[in-house]
Amino acid sequence: MIRESAGRKLFRVVNLLLLVLLALLCLLPVVHVMALSFSSAVSVQAGKVTLWPVNFTTRSYDIVMNRADFLSSFGVSLRRVGLGLIVNMFLVVLTAYPLSKDNREFRTRTVYAWYMIVTIIFSGGLIPTYMVVKQLGLINNIWSLILPGAVP
Repeated sequence: MIRESAGRKLFRVVNLLLLVLLALLCLLPVVHVMALSFSSAVSVQAGKVTLWPVNFTTRSYDIVMNRADFLSSFGVSLRRVGLGLIVNMFLVVLTAYPLSKDNREFRTRTVYAWYMIVTIIFSGGLIPTYMVVKQLGLINNIWSLILPGAVP
C-alpha cells in the first residue's frame, strides 16, 4: 500500500472543498427557484422564501398545466425531440461512415474530416441562420427548429 504525503492529503481536502463549493454555487440558485415556485405569492412578494418553500402550494403549477398554450408547447417539444433524433442519427451515421474508412480506401478523408471539424466549431451565427431559414421558407415550421442544428 502506497502512503500519501501530507501535501497530497492537503490537496485532496482542498480540492474536495472547492468542488463542493462549486457544486453548491450551481445548485443553490436552482433550489431557490424551486422554493419560489412552491411558495405562496404572498410569501414570495414579502421576501420570506430562501431555500425552503413558505406556505407550500402547487397553485402556480396548476395554472400552467391547465393552459392550452403549455400543452401545445409541450407537444412541439416532443415532436422536435422525436424528429430531431431521427434526423440527427441519420446524418451522424451518414457523416461517420466515411470517417471510419482508412485513407487508402477514402483518399480525401482528411479533407472531409477537416471540413466537418471546422463547420462544427465555427457556425455562421444567428443572423445568417435566420436568413437561410427564411429563404428556405421554413418560418413557423417545425423543421426550422431541427434542420439548422442537424449535425452539431
